[in-house]
This record gives sequence, C-alpha cells and structure tokens, in this order.
Amino acid sequence: MTYRFLAVNIDGALLRSNSKLSKSTRQSMDYLTKKGVEIALITSRPYLSAQKIAKSLKLDGYLIAHDGAYISEVKKKKLMSVALQEETIMEVMELLERYRCRIHLMYETHAVTSKEKQKNHLIAKMTLGTSDQLYYPLTYVDSLYNYAMEEGQGPLTLQIQFESSIQRKQALDLLNQQIEDVRIKRIGKDRLSIVAAEVSKAKALQWLCQRKGILNDELITVGAFEEDIEMMQMAGLGVAMGNAPKPLKDKADWITRSVDEDGVSYMIHEVFRKQLRINLDRHSLR
Repeated sequence: MTYRFLAVNIDGALLRSNSKLSKSTRQSMDYLTKKGVEIALITSRPYLSAQKIAKSLKLDGYLIAHDGAYISEVKKKKLMSVALQEETIMEVMELLERYRCRIHLMYETHAVTSKEKQKNHLIAKMTLGTSDQLYYPLTYVDSLYNYAMEEGQGPLTLQIQFESSIQRKQALDLLNQQIEDVRIKRIGKDRLSIVAAEVSKAKALQWLCQRKGILNDELITVGAFEEDIEMMQMAGLGVAMGNAPKPLKDKADWITRSVDEDGVSYMIHEVFRKQLRINLDRHSLR
C-alpha cells in the first residue's frame, strides 16, 4: 500500500510535554515532504497558532484547526469553515450568567472576552494559554453580547473556563439539556469547548481527503486522545501515540512510541523507508 497523506494531531503527538518540537520531528516532516507525502496538522488550537507550528516545521500542507471548524492551506487560502450560529451563542451566554466563568469567542484571527468587573483573583487569571496568546490576540470588550451581534457572524469555537470543576460539571449538564445543534467537549478540569454539531476533526479530514481525491486506504492518521478515535478509524493506518489513553490504543492499527520519545518520527521511519517518492501532480488541490 502506498500512503499519500498523513494527518497528525499537533497536541500529544508533535509537541512534546515541554510544548516544543524536537529536531527529530522536524527532520521527519522534511523527509515526508521529500517523499511526496502530503501532511495535514490537526488541532483544537486556533488557526494562527496552528499555522505558526506548521511554518516552524516548514510545511506547505494543510491545517484543520478549531476542532475541525476551520480548514486551510498553511500558506495560501482558507478552504472551509463552520461558525456557530449567533442565536446559539446568545443562548449559551444567557445560561452561563449564573456561573462564575469566563467566556472566549474564538474567531479565525482573534479571540474576544469580556472585561472582568469583579476583582476576583481566580477569574482574573482565566485567559487563553500563554503560547496561543503569542500568535492569537485576545481582545477585552465591555459586552460580549454587543460584540457578537456587531461582528455579523458567529465564532468558530466558544471556550468557557470555570472557577471550579464542580461548576463546569453543572454547566455542562445544563447546556446539554438546553442547547441543541452544538458539540460540547471538556478540556481539563475546568474548561468547556463548544463547536457546531456538524463539526469534528474526522469530518473535516474526510472533507479534505474527498476534495483532494485521497482514498481512506491512502491515509495515515496519528492520534493522542480518545476524541481521535473517529479520525483514526477512517484511515488505512490508524496510529496511536504511546502516551495515548487505552481506549484509543485499543482501536489503533499500530501503537508507536510516546511523544517525548519521538513516536511520530519513529512511525514515519518504519512505515515510509521503503516507499518510493510519489508524483503529486494528479493529487494537487483544485
């Protein structure tokens, strides 16, 4: 079997536990490019943060960001995006008024949150991850309601950070009961992430492969989290990282080393060392 496309989760597979890319990972991405294999980086991160990582790897491939709500070429153009409906955003914000939390509206090039009027230390610390803020500016506004209405379109992702895991659980139960047409994901102990119901990493990857004429048997996916199961199972070769949870490993075709042991590089060497270079002319994206 000739594999023509590699889709890999940035988090847990490429970025080490110190949030850095290893020399081996950089070399393996260059090796694949020279082999003619195309690469898509997949992540829950915002587009600009993912683009920065892709450029540091010197990739000219594809990005699936915002949990699948955004697909683009690394250096050229946006291909597809699915935003949340404005009405849905308003309903969510109204339901969350009873909780101590901070809401972020995550757009393609920036995030927006409200100015904190109450001087509470925990709430004041509720911001985006430091690394994301470097490339994905966060703007504070007086009213998220007004901003969302004036923006004219919904955000790609809505992230909520709660003061405690108890409040996060209570809010999740309420949102699941009251809000339709969304997909809600837990992040750590105190965060939730919301995208449109039709959005997922696997659906975005399937859309991209169909557009490019890539068969599932020609695809390798590398996952590190339980949510990567759907994406992994659609591939000709589904690879789980050594640091992945057991449910993902149980569904994998192959388990590689952990991210801190350069598992992606090891897998690439083992799978592609005997594969000849691919002629990409007929597989270019039109």
